Amino acid sequence: MLRVGLTGGAASGKSTVCKLLAEGGAKIIDADRLAKELSAPDQPAWRSILQTFGNQYALDDGQLDRKALRELIFTDEAARSKLEQILHPPIRKAIIAQMHNATADLVVIAVPLLIEAQMQDLFDRILVITADDKVKQQRLQQRDAISPQLARQILNAQIDEQRRLHYADDIIDNNHSQHALASQVEMLLKVYRQHCHFNKPAQ
Repeated sequence: MLRVGLTGGAASGKSTVCKLLAEGGAKIIDADRLAKELSAPDQPAWRSILQTFGNQYALDDGQLDRKALRELIFTDEAARSKLEQILHPPIRKAIIAQMHNATADLVVIAVPLLIEAQMQDLFDRILVITADDKVKQQRLQQRDAISPQLARQILNAQIDEQRRLHYADDIIDNNHSQHALASQVEMLLKVYRQHCHFNKPAQ
C-alpha cells in the first residue's frame, strides 16, 4: 500500500484532484469529512467546541454553526489554535484507523492542514496542490460566495506556500485549465502505480 498525504491551500483544487485520483483507482480519505463526523452533535469534539466557544455556535438543530465558526477562526488566531487543538488529535487517530482498514493499493488522504498539524510522518509521500494566491482568492470568492476581505483573511491565515512545498515529494500546479490539471494527475498516477503496482480499474 502507498499512502499519499494530499494538501494545499484553500481553493487550490484539492477536491478536484481527489476526484481525478479516485477515478484512477485511488481510495480517498477526506480529513474535512472526518472533522465534520467527529464534531457532529453529542460527539466529544462537539462538546469541547461548544464548551470552548459558547452555545451561540450551535444552530437550532444542534449542528455547529460552521459559517460563524469559520469567520471566527479566520479573524482570531487564538480561536483558530484552540479549535485545532480540539480537532487535530481525533482526526489523526481516525486517519490512522481508516488507513489500517483500507484494502486499496493506493490510499490518498486529503488533509488541508497536514503540515500545520504535523501529520507528515503518517504518509509515504506528500502531494502538494499549488496555485497562485490571486487564483485561489478568485476561486474562494466564487465557490463560497464570500467577500474579498474574508477570502484574503482565509489565505493569510494559512502557512506560507513555500513552507508547504518544502515538504512536498510531488507537486501539482493548478493555475491552468482542467485539461492541464487532468494531464498532471494522470502522469502522477503512473508514478504511483510504479510504486505500488496497482492496475488502472477496467472501464
